[in-house]
This record gives sequence, structure tokens and C-alpha cells, in this order.
Amino acid sequence: MAREEARERMFFALWPDADIRNKLGGAADRIPATGNEVQRVKRDRLHMTLLHLGDLTPGQARGIEYAAGGIAAAPFNLIIDQAGSFGS
Repeated sequence: MAREEARERMFFALWPDADIRNKLGGAADRIPATGNEVQRVKRDRLHMTLLHLGDLTPGQARGIEYAAGGIAAAPFNLIIDQAGSFGS
């Protein structure tokens, strides 16, 4: 029987610094409860997913990491003026 290759969940995301994560976490703490709460991301893992790639094999992950290593972008300002979550 063939052994199934381990997979790793991968995605492209923006990872704010600690100061911004704390500000975003504080804003999230002020959102009133509605009774339909979702599990919140811990502040040290707070990020904005840009593209979810799915569960990749180690070879696929290495290829993505290699290709992404050449991506460069200038700093920019991002205005976050609303909160949401993925559907349940």
C-alpha cells in the first residue's frame, strides 16, 4: 500500500507587526456579541489571507516558496474599515 505524503496548509497573507496586531485585536474586542460568534484568531497569529493555496505536498510547497521568494512590493497603506469572517 502506498504511503500518503504529508501535506501542509499554505496561503499568501499579510502579517502586520505586533503594534498593528494589538490595535486590530483591541478593535475586535469591541465588536458586540451577536450570539453567532466564531473562534477568533489569537493576536500573535492575526493576519489577512490574500490567497488560500490549500493543502500542498512538500514538493509543491517548496515550489511555491521558491516562486514567491522573488516577489517584491513597495510598502503601502491599508485601511481596514470593516470586520468579517469566512462563512460557517
